[in-house]
Order: sequence, then structure tokens, then C-alpha cells
Amino acid sequence: RKVVFIMKQRKRKQLAVCILSMIMGILAAYTSGMHVTKVQAAQSRTGNFNRDYSLGSSGAENLAIVAQAQVGRQLGYTENWCADFVSDCADLAGLSTKIPRNANVTQLYNAVIRTGGSEVSNPQKGDLIFYKCDCMARPLLHVGIMLDHTYSAEGNLGALTNPVKKCNSYYFCHSAGGNVTHSVQNGKVKRVYVRPNYAADAGR
Repeated sequence: RKVVFIMKQRKRKQLAVCILSMIMGILAAYTSGMHVTKVQAAQSRTGNFNRDYSLGSSGAENLAIVAQAQVGRQLGYTENWCADFVSDCADLAGLSTKIPRNANVTQLYNAVIRTGGSEVSNPQKGDLIFYKCDCMARPLLHVGIMLDHTYSAEGNLGALTNPVKKCNSYYFCHSAGGNVTHSVQNGKVKRVYVRPNYAADAGR
């Protein structure tokens, strides 16, 4: 009887292992075709933001309004925070579905494109500006918010404790190591403009 009981237990274990393997195989097949979205947690410092502004009905306008209100303000981030700043502005402008929160610049770009955003050649208010340099392992190295067709509001320029700055993107540069400088002016850095999917809310 003991032998029969032991043999039955082994068969049950084998059956359980087979069923579990089948389930894992089905899940693997199902998820293999799915696109997994990477999210790098972003610090939020909206509690330090200037709220002395009024929002309207235009998403692009609202994003620029929130960003403009922070120019000259130190916000208290403790990590590289250009993407954090964009994410916080998007949250306060009610645009977190168009500009999903992410602390990684490349992943933020991908998230905005996945939600219907698109690259544009002529920037306007409310567009995101990404700076691309092929000298980096991750070529998208910085992001800001366009306040008009020329100027942008950007965080994390220079020291972490620097305030948000209003910038002319033509003068953006970064150190590529040693005394080598890559910039928009010398053609080493490219500007990539992305327009979030504001049109999805048009007419509502």
C-alpha cells in the first residue's frame, strides 16, 4: 500500500509540473508579441512648483504655462531631473496620459510617441525638445518644453541645484569628455521636436 501511495504522489507531482509548464508556455507565447513599456521612476517635486498661473482649454498652452511659471525657480530634485521636470509639468497641466511620467529621457520620448505623439520639424508652444548626440550610448541626453518656436524651459542644466532656465536651444552644449564639447552650434547635437497627441482632445 505504501508503494502504491508513493507512486500516486509521484504521478500527481509530475502532472502538476506538466500543467505548470504548459501554463508558463502559454504565458510566454502570449507576452512575446506584447510591447513591454519600461518606466523609470521619476521624482516628483510639484509641491515646490509655483502655482500662480491659470490654465485654459489648450493642452499645449497649459504645458507651456506651467513650465514658464517655474523659470528661475529651484525645485529640489536630487537626481538628473530634466525628464522629471517635464513629467511634473505634464501632471499639473492634466497631460499625464499624453506625456507619461518617466525619469529616463529616451523612455520618455518612446512613451510620448506610443501615446500618439509625433516628431515635427517646426516647433511651437507645448512641444517637447529632445537633444540628441550620437556620441552617447543613449543618444537622447536632455529634454525641455518649448515656450514658443525659439525658447524652451529646461531643468537640470549645469548643477543639480540650478533653477529652471529659459533657453535658446541653439546654444545647448554638453561635455563629451576631456576638453571636447558637443553642441547644436557645431552640429554634434541635433534637436528633436516632439508634439504630444494634443489633437486627441480637440473639440471636446
